[in-house]
Amino acid sequence: MKPYVHEIEYRDPIDACAPLRDTPMTLLLHGAGGRWSYIAANPIATIIASADDGRAAFARARDWIADASVDACSNLPPFSGGVAGLVGYEMARAFDRAPRFAAPDGTPDLALGLYDCVAAFDHGTRRAFVVARHAVARRAQDRAHSFAHQLGVARTPTSAAGFGTLRAETALQTYETAVATIIARVRAGDLYQANISRRYTGRLGAGDHPFGLLSRLAAQSPAPFAAYMRLTNHALVSNSPERFLSVSRRNEGLHAFSQPIKGTRPRGATPVEDEANARTLLESKKDRAENLMIVDLMRNDLSKTCAPGSVRVPRLCGLESYANVHHLVSDVEGRLRDDADAFDLFAGAFPPGSITGAPKVKAMELIAVHEGAGRGPYCGSLAWFGSRWRHGFQRTDPYGYLQQGRRPLACRVQCGRRHRRGFRSRRRGARNHHQSRELEARHHWPRRRRSMTIWRDGEWINVSTDNDRGATLGDGLFETILWRNGTAVRLERHLARMRASAEALGLPAPEALTTIEAIIADLATRNALSQERAAVNLRLGVLGPRGLERHTPHVTLSARIAPAPASDTSIALATVSIRRNQTAPSARHKTLSYLDQIEARRQARTLGADEAAQLNTKDHLAGAAAGNLILIIKGRALTPPIADGALAGTVRAELLQQGLIEEASLAGVDIDNTEAAAITNAIFGVRAIHSWDKREFAVDHPKLVALRAAIEA
Repeated sequence: MKPYVHEIEYRDPIDACAPLRDTPMTLLLHGAGGRWSYIAANPIATIIASADDGRAAFARARDWIADASVDACSNLPPFSGGVAGLVGYEMARAFDRAPRFAAPDGTPDLALGLYDCVAAFDHGTRRAFVVARHAVARRAQDRAHSFAHQLGVARTPTSAAGFGTLRAETALQTYETAVATIIARVRAGDLYQANISRRYTGRLGAGDHPFGLLSRLAAQSPAPFAAYMRLTNHALVSNSPERFLSVSRRNEGLHAFSQPIKGTRPRGATPVEDEANARTLLESKKDRAENLMIVDLMRNDLSKTCAPGSVRVPRLCGLESYANVHHLVSDVEGRLRDDADAFDLFAGAFPPGSITGAPKVKAMELIAVHEGAGRGPYCGSLAWFGSRWRHGFQRTDPYGYLQQGRRPLACRVQCGRRHRRGFRSRRRGARNHHQSRELEARHHWPRRRRSMTIWRDGEWINVSTDNDRGATLGDGLFETILWRNGTAVRLERHLARMRASAEALGLPAPEALTTIEAIIADLATRNALSQERAAVNLRLGVLGPRGLERHTPHVTLSARIAPAPASDTSIALATVSIRRNQTAPSARHKTLSYLDQIEARRQARTLGADEAAQLNTKDHLAGAAAGNLILIIKGRALTPPIADGALAGTVRAELLQQGLIEEASLAGVDIDNTEAAAITNAIFGVRAIHSWDKREFAVDHPKLVALRAAIEA
């Protein structure tokens, strides 16, 4: 549809929207301090849906964009018609395995409209336009002029009465107990951080209106992603500073961009105090660590739909100052794969990690337990899908979602982990800040000794701890190699995999890889493990605070050694809820970003098992958290294919090469028909599974015996 553009007199978008404030599906996206604000109303079609129908509803919205032929024009505002509206927090369960809760006060999980007419306000040039689309040019023109006449000109008077007394829906003691419980779970290693909120209920003052609240917020605390949306029985007011996601066209394709916020300080009463507060925030290890965790989470979320190697962080922990606070803001960006679009990107990243925690699903599970109710619009997103290559999504931090005069509020507490030490906390208003720093994933290494000698970039280093930020940030690759009888077993397979992954990620392979076997032998001697069965951890990582997103990364190679865990016992397996994304670029490589595997194993242990079995997003078996799986079905030894999310393990590759196992996609019915099963990895070879989801298996099945013999040989 060809757009018709009607220029109107520039005015404050809040003034312009005021006459439409009670019209259902009116949407104001107010960009204070930014370039654009938008008003959309009277959509030609709507979707009001629950999360149970969320995927189908999203598919319909995608079809709307295609059917309406909403083509982009370079001279139009970024949003000049398309799909827009509310995606509530509970929509997460349409995209992932999230807890089931209904949105509070009956707000819909999804409320989208197809808008053929939008008013756009350019704050940079102080010009305003109404853009309308229709297959018939005259109809588009009439629609634009009609909408222009509905817009207000002068500021609508609003009451300054505000709220009466606010009432917390959760007792303070209950809330503090929930926070203490989360801190204990963080200390225990169940998660890195979680955002726990507390709901309040109040009433608007006599004669006040939700739109008046927005107007006052815009005057007193302007935010770049403020919004107002009117539903049939509710009104949503949001004053968010955070851009969740945006998509735009660049020469190389569709470009995804996110700006997660973590780290806050108040503005100072004087310039000196203000500068000191900003400097304290920039130098805060706790706030930077908190920001890093969410940056890593956003990198992972973008990697689900972005091209391998394209996700980068051009800005880390930058300072942005608003009317009342300073924030630490990072930029995360990537190029979408050719087979992915903005709807795929949104589904893969929702809800924003900055308001859940990390790992995201585990944080959401604990949020559901301790908050005890749905969040609704709070911590969801207001989204617009414009042309086929221009889209924007902002986080909703509602100052109110209102129903018949009632207004729930929310404030949140953020809990973080500071390695394995204790916490210090302080209060500022209703928000607690707990000490948090980067964590390390340590599940590969038995901690038998307090000190060790490692090799790094040609130097022998004595260390008391095995610190490596890559375990948190995913900056690089690793291989775990068996050292047995003075030999690095299957070394060539390991190095070939590391070199191939390094090439895929654009990392140069260090020259030291050619002599790594001699380095490992020396490493074993220096750590008094030359005669033992040991596990060598080889890491090819990136130094510096910004890792792989640098244009020219500085690569570091390190090697560590420790006694290998026992391998002659069978194990219990449990299928966990954490899915493996078989389409993610990281699924093809053994990267240091193994947060999902750590969490999967922890979940398995809570189920009384030793190891976790993970399904992929299509409910096919992907593998174990720490290895590949082999199932004996009707006398055949079957293993999931790489396309289903299986890692290209070295033991698996050797057994495939010998023709002892074969690849096959395995669904639930196949697991039910399994006669015996085993897990394989480089350290313990083939290890029998004696129990899977409480079902017992024989550990001496002839096929398993033959597989173990082949690998030990």
